[in-house]
Amino acid sequence: TQEQAIQAIRGHNTEIDVIPVVEQACEGLATALERAQAYLRTTGEAGLISRLMLCGGAALTPGLVPFLQNRFAVPTEIANPLARIQYDRDLFGQEDPMTVAPFLTVGIGLALRKVGDK
Repeated sequence: TQEQAIQAIRGHNTEIDVIPVVEQACEGLATALERAQAYLRTTGEAGLISRLMLCGGAALTPGLVPFLQNRFAVPTEIANPLARIQYDRDLFGQEDPMTVAPFLTVGIGLALRKVGDK
């Protein structure tokens, strides 16, 4: 069912092996990253990719981290914006903060900005 597929993509349903589908779907993502990197290198705005940090809900997709790590041959990890800040664990209720952390990257980044930051 569609609900089972959604749960599998979120890593909650281990009965369905989504990794081959994820790898196939992520070929486009990998190609887009390669093109963006090539463009930024030609403009002098970036060098080679030395590490990938994933954030947002898709970062938790089963198989995504190892796929990108193998494709780009660089360390790849899920960003944890909670790693360097203090927070009250009770704010997350029953939810594990590490499963929510990738969703908080932009919000925490904006909250940490100071006047004059770009």
